[in-house]
Amino acid sequence: MDELTKRENLPDSPQSEDAYCSIRSYVIETQQQVYTAVNSAMVTAYWKIGKSMFEACGESDRAAYGKQVLNTFRNG
Repeated sequence: MDELTKRENLPDSPQSEDAYCSIRSYVIETQQQVYTAVNSAMVTAYWKIGKSMFEACGESDRAAYGKQVLNTFRNG
């Protein structure tokens, strides 16, 4: 196994360098897709948490507080 991990055992040719760059770009592209998917899942989770909190507190109670916050932002 140690022989497979040594870069010196790989042939130095433009084709091997192209293959390496191609594989590396696949890994980077996939990492970006994972970041996007996780971010999307977290936004959904936080939205659901906020919705649950809103409903647990009572919609009418929170509505007055929300209006006050909006007025503060408008005037600030």
